[in-house]
Amino acid sequence: MLKRSAHITLILLLASISLFANTTWLVSTTELLCEDTIFQTNYNYNGSLQPVLISTKISVNNSTFANYSYTEQQFENANKIVSSTYLWENNIWKKSARIEWIYENGLLKNRKELINSANSWTNKEQVNYIYNVDNKIISETTQTYVTNWKDKLRTDYYYDENNTEITFSSIYENNWQPYGKIIMANNNGKSVVYQEFDSIWHIRTRTLYHQKSSGQTLDETQQLFQDSIWRNQAKRVFTYSNDNITGELLLSWNTEFWDNSQRKKIETQNLETVTTYYTPLYNEWLPAYKDITLLNEDYLPSNISTEYLFWGGDIASTRYGFLPVNITNSPNLVYGQNISISYDSHENTPTNILSTKKPFTVYPNPSPNGIFYVDGNYNTISELWVYTLQGQLIKHISNTNNQTIDISELSKGVYLSKITVNNNETFTTKLVKSL
Repeated sequence: MLKRSAHITLILLLASISLFANTTWLVSTTELLCEDTIFQTNYNYNGSLQPVLISTKISVNNSTFANYSYTEQQFENANKIVSSTYLWENNIWKKSARIEWIYENGLLKNRKELINSANSWTNKEQVNYIYNVDNKIISETTQTYVTNWKDKLRTDYYYDENNTEITFSSIYENNWQPYGKIIMANNNGKSVVYQEFDSIWHIRTRTLYHQKSSGQTLDETQQLFQDSIWRNQAKRVFTYSNDNITGELLLSWNTEFWDNSQRKKIETQNLETVTTYYTPLYNEWLPAYKDITLLNEDYLPSNISTEYLFWGGDIASTRYGFLPVNITNSPNLVYGQNISISYDSHENTPTNILSTKKPFTVYPNPSPNGIFYVDGNYNTISELWVYTLQGQLIKHISNTNNQTIDISELSKGVYLSKITVNNNETFTTKLVKSL
């Protein structure tokens, strides 16, 4: 709860930001710098503004960008049902990982993870969910797959008027053995108690909250139950300015007093926010590293960087930040010291790419020679666009008046095509050239 690494955790919900009326901004490209490697990722969305294709290329030591990975995602209404990731190895795309979700009456019932085995999707792990009549989750069971599904972990939820209890169990000799419980109480304030045990309770911790009348947390104290009494372990103290958190202090309990652990200060000026982390040394606070977030003219985060502040002579070393950026319904970008982000409004984003609405059939697909035949409820194709997985337009033909797609001159791989038919409707599909 209070135990943290010194890494920065920045979570930016970027994919559905509405800053002005009728304007939704979507992430179109990110470039993540990690040591000497740049990861360039492009995002393509469907007509519902859901990211259906996320493709990444890499450049090492300023070399030409090369294929790295791509992820296809499928949706039903608001729910993501499939996410499949492929890696570029030995000049071919290879299956890497896949997640499947199953819903029932809008509730998630099953989440399954699959991995590549001999270039086929193979079961790895799944989680089954059970709900009560109020649609609150009451149980989730994790199973692993070898030759069949076997129980591994289970989490049970119990609710009453003021408390929520969460019990964790693992399988032991074909029986469920509880190993921990979290009790969250909301009676005259909040408290969290974690209890860990085997056959008897042997460790108990709790977190106590002190709040302002407005509900903002002033501090959190973590305690350990030891020798029949609660003993302090760690503490977080928050300071506010204009109801925004401007400072955070981490403290550890040292026998009889609180010992400084880490301090954080947030400063905002115009379109720049600087978060500086301090560490105590020789009875003073010294800056260790800082986070810099720049906003663009639309007040969206456009660049995030981590800067190590060198002090202490030889003890300092280059620090690469931890910059996870969570883009709704997509994989996360993780380690790096700098990330730049570009956007499009949904009116300007090619949202039709990979739309699932197709009143026609493309065959054979994959095609060995790059010739595809199109059969559907219209007469002819009037216009055709072909894109790479990175969204780059590489072929455009107008007034074709035929029912074939010819990409025989292109290298083998996966492409996206956008097709306008004779009644001026535009649809999209994926094309795979296998040889």
